[in-house]
Amino acid sequence: MKSVMIAKSACCVAIALLALNCPELGAQESVGKSSDASQLPAAGVKKIVDTVHEKMPGTKVLLLGVFPRGGKADDPRRLKLAEINKIISTFGDGSKTRYLDITKAFLEPDGTLTKEVMHDYLHPTERGYEIWYEQMKPVLDEMMK
Repeated sequence: MKSVMIAKSACCVAIALLALNCPELGAQESVGKSSDASQLPAAGVKKIVDTVHEKMPGTKVLLLGVFPRGGKADDPRRLKLAEINKIISTFGDGSKTRYLDITKAFLEPDGTLTKEVMHDYLHPTERGYEIWYEQMKPVLDEMMK
């Protein structure tokens, strides 16, 4: 469900980057069957954010929204991911925890996700990683001030 990357300063962890995967939404048949499909991953994310702040009180968290799935704008998994992102967006307080949803940066104007950005409509390509970096860099720069 998660991966955590950490940016370090000279004496402590300055920023913890929390990027989510939610593989339980990978199976098409699991989509739409239960509100738990949104609530459970979001509760797990909240626990991780709270634990980072508890264990490393001086650390800021950059919480990324779950990246889009599927090539088409109407992919049912996108609706579930949008629900998860809506819930986890409330975890950002603007200072210790910042929420950043870069979904639109990965998509074409019509909402499609191309293989040039995510070759399997899930994992970023080199271009996908460039987009990810371009979207995160200004926020990370600001958080490091």
